[in-house]
Parts: sequence; structure tokens; C-alpha cells
Amino acid sequence: MPAVPIADAGGLTGLWAALACANLLQAGSKLVSFLRHGTQAGASVPAGTPVGDTSRVEAG
Repeated sequence: MPAVPIADAGGLTGLWAALACANLLQAGSKLVSFLRHGTQAGASVPAGTPVGDTSRVEAG
């Protein structure tokens, strides 16, 4: 059994096609993850809310 069966089946063209498919699958999954987690992060903190400890802010 060869180490890379796609190379025996499709040659160099098959390897490039497999790489392109893997990259498209990875980009698609990252997009889905970004969209899913991006909507959750935006809902947790309202716009204009100060970040961090504001108890030590001096007024002057």
C-alpha cells in the first residue's frame, strides 16, 4: 500500500486537486467557525461598555 494513494490514482494532478480540496474545506470550516463565534462574542458585551476595572478612574 503506497503512502499517498491519491498519487498512484491521479498522479501530480490528483495531488494538486487533493490539496485544493483540503484548502477549500479548511477555509470553509474557518468561515463557519468565525461566523458562529463572532455572533456570540458580539452579544456578550453591549457597544460602549467600558472594558476592564473602572473603579480607579479619577474625575479630574
